[in-house]
Amino acid sequence: MGRITVKNNVFYFSDENGERVLLDCNDFLANRSRVPLHSLQGGVTIPGILLDLVRRQDVYPMEYLLADVLLVPYLMRDPLPVKALEIGCMDGMMSYHIATLLGKFHRESLLCCVCDRIGNESGNCWVDRAAAVEEPPRLSLLVTDYDDTQLRDKNFDIVVINGFADFDRPQEMIKEARRLLKGGGMMLSYSGCHTPLHESLRSEFPEREEYILDSQSGVMILHDRENMRMRRDGGHCAQIAGECMAKAEQVLENGAEKEEIRALARELDRLADSAIAGGEPELKLRLLRKKEQLLERLYETSE
Repeated sequence: MGRITVKNNVFYFSDENGERVLLDCNDFLANRSRVPLHSLQGGVTIPGILLDLVRRQDVYPMEYLLADVLLVPYLMRDPLPVKALEIGCMDGMMSYHIATLLGKFHRESLLCCVCDRIGNESGNCWVDRAAAVEEPPRLSLLVTDYDDTQLRDKNFDIVVINGFADFDRPQEMIKEARRLLKGGGMMLSYSGCHTPLHESLRSEFPEREEYILDSQSGVMILHDRENMRMRRDGGHCAQIAGECMAKAEQVLENGAEKEEIRALARELDRLADSAIAGGEPELKLRLLRKKEQLLERLYETSE
């Protein structure tokens, strides 16, 4: 089967098909967002975060490390806070990993974890795991049916399916997960192989990246054709929006010529239109707020 290894800050996946690079943390030019590959705020390194997550667990299933490594490139690409959803968070182990990564990249990100039972008799350890996260993002726990969460359509950038949870109706849960994922978002599943869920996912997502560790576990990144296109276009839009808002922050702090402020405000307005067309209303609101701040500064300098 397969295994994941790390050599000189490069994470590899090896199986009978050969060795693939999953994450090269020495390639400083690979990431063009606000997050450098080699370090985060405070000089914390990405390899350091991932390896520390390994060291903190006495018994560490390798599918967790594999899922962590696969999530990181998506988090690096997006300069803005993200919303993540975990479906089936009973033991809280994956919740701990996702929350740690989100908190390190952006403390304003959100992780919503869904389970169908909680309480002393349920075996749910989510609260204990969540409390152990040192720099958590915003966290919430929702106890509801997996196939009818009542959450808003297309509300999450990342959806993670915990395939070790008990899904009575896997097809309906998959339909719900698709409903909740934003256009251009990332859907990832880790589960045992040859289970009803695993077979349903393979049937529903013919375009996928599949990493099989052994007969008991594997990780899949699940792609819809339309979602792949929107991820490419939406990721580019988010990158440009982040750069533009960062420039606006510099102008607000240091000042600029009036024409430069007007041009920047027009660009923020244009990006807001692109964001709403791409199904990103929250990004649109951020862009418009920044535009309003620039215009207020312009009016102040005109008086």
